[in-house]
Amino acid sequence: MHEGEVNKTGNGRKRSWIVFWIALVLLLAVPPAEAGPHVIVDFSGTPTSGTAPLTVSFRDQSAGSPAGWAWYFGDETYREPWTLVNGSLGTPANKSGFSIVATPDGSIVLTGGCNHGPGNTCLINNETWRSVNYGKTWTQVNASSGWSPRLGFTSVAMPDNSIILMGGYGGNYLRDVWVSRDHGSTWTLVNTSGAPWNTRRDFSSVVLPDGSIVMTGGWYKVPQNVFNDTWRSTDQGKTWLLVNGSSGWSGRLGHSMVALPDGSIVLMGGYCFTPAPFISNETWRSTDAGRTWALMNPSSGWPARSDPASVAMPDNSIVLMGGVGNTSSSRYNDTWRSTNYGRTWTLVNASPGWPASEYPHGVVMPDSSIILVVSGGLYDVSNEIWRFIPAGSTLQKPAHTYRLPGMYQVSLQAYNDGMFNSTRKRGYISVNWAFTKGSSGGGVPLPALAPIVK
Repeated sequence: MHEGEVNKTGNGRKRSWIVFWIALVLLLAVPPAEAGPHVIVDFSGTPTSGTAPLTVSFRDQSAGSPAGWAWYFGDETYREPWTLVNGSLGTPANKSGFSIVATPDGSIVLTGGCNHGPGNTCLINNETWRSVNYGKTWTQVNASSGWSPRLGFTSVAMPDNSIILMGGYGGNYLRDVWVSRDHGSTWTLVNTSGAPWNTRRDFSSVVLPDGSIVMTGGWYKVPQNVFNDTWRSTDQGKTWLLVNGSSGWSGRLGHSMVALPDGSIVLMGGYCFTPAPFISNETWRSTDAGRTWALMNPSSGWPARSDPASVAMPDNSIVLMGGVGNTSSSRYNDTWRSTNYGRTWTLVNASPGWPASEYPHGVVMPDSSIILVVSGGLYDVSNEIWRFIPAGSTLQKPAHTYRLPGMYQVSLQAYNDGMFNSTRKRGYISVNWAFTKGSSGGGVPLPALAPIVK
């Protein structure tokens, strides 16, 4: 080969490397494509007032090309039947002490916990499983997720489909924070020094509409060492701020929390130790991201319990399900609902069909259906999966008839294959009685209107 040919070949290689690096830089500069456009929800109804029975035609006016809808017309009873989706998890194995989340794209991700075998053996694991069909089938996306095996931890789904996993117990009490951005296939430690809150298990956490995480309570080493602190992170668990070191409610574990669409947090039940051990049926609420808490109901009507499942619905109501009372045999399979931040509660189903559950796990899907994984304790680990659809309609342009007078709020949750969003309009529909003329020129007395669902 001649000298000129050598130089020509070398220059060609240099150009190839330059082209490669330019292409790589351009590729990295392009943000990953979202599964669907951002959904901004809006709707209209015609007419918005009239006499009973009043039929209203609703129309979705959302931006972002939603593919599905869940309407709440304000008169739902939440008494529809539950449907068995999967009679036994099978794969993954029967479990307890795990955590599940539903991401905005409709995936359910199950992590960790205790796998139960013959003779009630318990193998604490760090598996991650995923379902994309409401829990009907599952795929193991990581058999050893990087974080140490654990139970009694918590995880939350973020608006960007990432998952944050925190704390728990796996031979040692933990305070580490991990993130997955691919439905649990891989995990990254958020910070190497650990969160500033005490190591703990059996605490609770929620994600607020602004994307911040709030966590509360839990316990460390001995049951008497329980917490009633409230912490908040605004950067997906990297840093944490103690917003209340003594939140007003007794230190507790096994309590349940929800973040409502309006940003308020409601805390329910739990196993408390101050001033003496007791099982709680209190309901507390915070309207400022956990800085202050107000007692909504010291005895909420449902039997006192710890470890219930609770979910926040698009219509700003709360559904509470199952849990355990003073003994492991005091298990519940009832369903309760509150439409006023836990001030009052209504029993909507005394026996929904799923077995009494000591440690149920519930999530709300983008179509607003509730998925409940029924999980027992050490000696009862049947993992049935049930689904409940309380929405008044799933059509894009539904019609709904109001048969009783009242002021009704209307809520709509719309979603596509990447995310969901919701909105509600309070007192949007006004329904009155029809009057009939009497001999004195009067009419049929007007009964008291139904209260507005707040």
